[in-house]
Amino acid sequence: MTSREVSEKILDFDTSLPVLLFKIGRYPIHHGIVGVIRSLGRAGIPVTAITEDLLTPASVSRHLKRRIVWTPDVYSDPAQVIERLVVIGQKIGKKPIVVCTDDEAATLVAEASDTLRETFTLPDPLPGLVRSLASKRGLNELCRSADVPTPYTLFPKSNAELEALIDEIQFPIVVKNIEPWQRIRTPEVPGTTLIQTPAELLERA
Repeated sequence: MTSREVSEKILDFDTSLPVLLFKIGRYPIHHGIVGVIRSLGRAGIPVTAITEDLLTPASVSRHLKRRIVWTPDVYSDPAQVIERLVVIGQKIGKKPIVVCTDDEAATLVAEASDTLRETFTLPDPLPGLVRSLASKRGLNELCRSADVPTPYTLFPKSNAELEALIDEIQFPIVVKNIEPWQRIRTPEVPGTTLIQTPAELLERA
């Protein structure tokens, strides 16, 4: 099989179903969003993206069919966000697939799927599954319950509990915010953070 035949085989998608890229918050420079637009757009799939403005890398991609300037965030009224998503989906037509590019968007869409399914093509996950997957605690519990290898993880609820556990911890460690909404509203750390020593961990706590 020639490289051209391989390429044509890979790009043999159903191009009749459009895609809407949806995210919560402002992050105009995001390689994943651009990658989705380029991959699907080059395959002939009509892609609509929600963007911060008309000059983001996603907005100016030649593989994007339509851009919608809108910046819902974690402080937006979820009911209003869902209402606008329905309007956007109706304008696109053909029950587009929603591709969420962050945990907050995925959780919102999953938990409003009964309303959104009339307008969009959506999967049907078990209730609470998406929120569990987006939660560091929930994902850890799911992995352990299914005997899937996962890093040793602790969720201390107080400084006293952390101090009691400090001898069990092998440094360096990675510290993350636990829940998808909390990581933006009230972050404990700015993002994935490497901690080198017990003293540094206790100081941050």
